[in-house]
Amino acid sequence: MSKNTPTPDAAALRPICFAVMPFGVKETGATAPHPLRVDFDALWHEAIAPALESLGYRAVRADQDTGAVIVKDMLERLFYSDLVVADVSIANANAYYEVGVRHAAREKNCVLIAADWAKPVFDLAQIRRVPYPLAEERIGPAAATAIREQLAKQIPEALEGRSPMHTLIDGYPTVALDSRRAQQLADQLEEFEALRAQMLAIRNGPSGTRVQAAHEFLAGHPAERIRLDFAAAEIYRFVRDVIGDWALSLRFIDRLPEQVREQPWTREQRALAVSCLGSPVESIAALETLIRLFGDSPERSGLMGGRYKKLYNASVKEAAPDRRMLERSIESYERGMRLDLNEYYCSCNLPALYRERAGDGDEKQALATASVARLACERARERGTGVEWLKPTLLGLAFAERNLALARSLAREGEKEGADAWKLNSTLDDLRRHIGQMPASKRKPFEFVVEQLARL
Repeated sequence: MSKNTPTPDAAALRPICFAVMPFGVKETGATAPHPLRVDFDALWHEAIAPALESLGYRAVRADQDTGAVIVKDMLERLFYSDLVVADVSIANANAYYEVGVRHAAREKNCVLIAADWAKPVFDLAQIRRVPYPLAEERIGPAAATAIREQLAKQIPEALEGRSPMHTLIDGYPTVALDSRRAQQLADQLEEFEALRAQMLAIRNGPSGTRVQAAHEFLAGHPAERIRLDFAAAEIYRFVRDVIGDWALSLRFIDRLPEQVREQPWTREQRALAVSCLGSPVESIAALETLIRLFGDSPERSGLMGGRYKKLYNASVKEAAPDRRMLERSIESYERGMRLDLNEYYCSCNLPALYRERAGDGDEKQALATASVARLACERARERGTGVEWLKPTLLGLAFAERNLALARSLAREGEKEGADAWKLNSTLDDLRRHIGQMPASKRKPFEFVVEQLARL
């Protein structure tokens, strides 16, 4: 370098943030009231880039004409950038691939962001992301400010996380490939399939032997030894549903290895168990933390709605109804319903709550929501999802919709298949609650259906 060549100013060499995100106006796949399309160029220029610049980064993203980007250039950007921020608000194969490359290439500083209504694919849903508010296709000044503030606050907190490859693969990236380890993984999958067959056999066995058989199964497969996330989830559902002991379910979760215990699904279920053991307020706090770290989902909002409903029901029993809890329950269930209308868990709870609130338009809203939830159930049934609570949920919705023909048809199915298949021990109380909310002139035929089912 000659004496006349200017020396780069070290202070001007800002760290680089490479953004992975869609371009232009794209459809979101969301349902109203969430935006059906988003102008991602406006989102970048007015909110995301300014937020990154405010954190001291030089914010860049790939050229819009992705065909002109050489793969080598893309890989270098993903490897050398000090920070990679990936917007996963909508399904985007390129973004998913680039996140995977960064996770494999660098240990830290890959941050996922997404609109607060987004529903990322399952694998990314397990990874912490920074949610931001996005209520319209093209953001205005106020919305842009809210997004900038949210990202500027939470991105630095998210930088502490390590990539899944570096976290979960011992010795990565210098670990040598071991064919024996590959065989071990294959053996684990085969062993799990054998365990799944055992659990299915117990579920389908005589009702009088299930609980004892489940305890014996659990004793032979303690939580401490479970290393696979999906195995832990399957065994937990088995313990929860067959044994039906929430204290045992909570102990099972708390004894899982830490990396399994800290997965979002496990944390959801722990919040549910804590609530069922009498601590709904603690459960709500855990769910709020989970939503803040990993984003919302119908399951999480539904669990939140259920905890508020539990608090409301407790206040009614004490003859001091807390209408705030009723409103928060409705708000949570509505939020979860709007995230995905095909997920009927949230919507099936709303008709009875609207009728409990009994405000202007609530009866009309109850009938409309019951119809939406019923259609989602029928769709799931046609697809053969096999969810064990599908049939009793559909039966409850027939009562909520006041659809007598459907209620009678489902009751006939219940008579053929038995009380266990239709969860009648808990379903009958819900059906009677729906009848209690009907006009007196409509109750009689529905009461007769309940009497038929009660005989089972």
